[in-house]
Amino acid sequence: MSSVSSSPWSRTIVLMSSDGETFEIYEAEAQPLLAIKNLIKPDCNKTCISIADVTRNTLAMIISYCRVHAEFADNDELLTSFDRMFLDVDDATLHDLKDAILFLNIRSLIPLINQALANRKIKDNSKEYVCDTERFKIKSNISQEEEPEVRRENIWHFDKSKTPSALRKRRTTVKPNFE
Repeated sequence: MSSVSSSPWSRTIVLMSSDGETFEIYEAEAQPLLAIKNLIKPDCNKTCISIADVTRNTLAMIISYCRVHAEFADNDELLTSFDRMFLDVDDATLHDLKDAILFLNIRSLIPLINQALANRKIKDNSKEYVCDTERFKIKSNISQEEEPEVRRENIWHFDKSKTPSALRKRRTTVKPNFE
């Protein structure tokens, strides 16, 4: 019988960043790190795992994310607020986080990081910037002559306060047919 307690809050893991910094965390806090889950030995305390592709600053941020989510798992409002603040970093840090999140396979963070990147790269930029940027390589299938008509038909997309009257009528007159 093992003398080490089986509680994930009693066993610790040591994570080593690519630049040699070590971080000690509880096994319960490491649960989101799916890439290292199989490396954790159930009967051993202080398992040391090297995270080759993640620097100390990025690993420290990810560990803080894991700690907050483990400690406050039942407080959705706090976690939502924390997630917003967590991703409020400069572009270089956000890209380092994205690489680390994908490497460590942190599924809860993948949609959040993707949304944060999309918001920074697309939101508040003109159609021309997004379409013409080499990174996106988007070709418009609407001619310049057709564009004003498409904008008029889809004004609700560009200005939420101006829902077309035809759309409002359709919402009020359509009734479900249960026959």
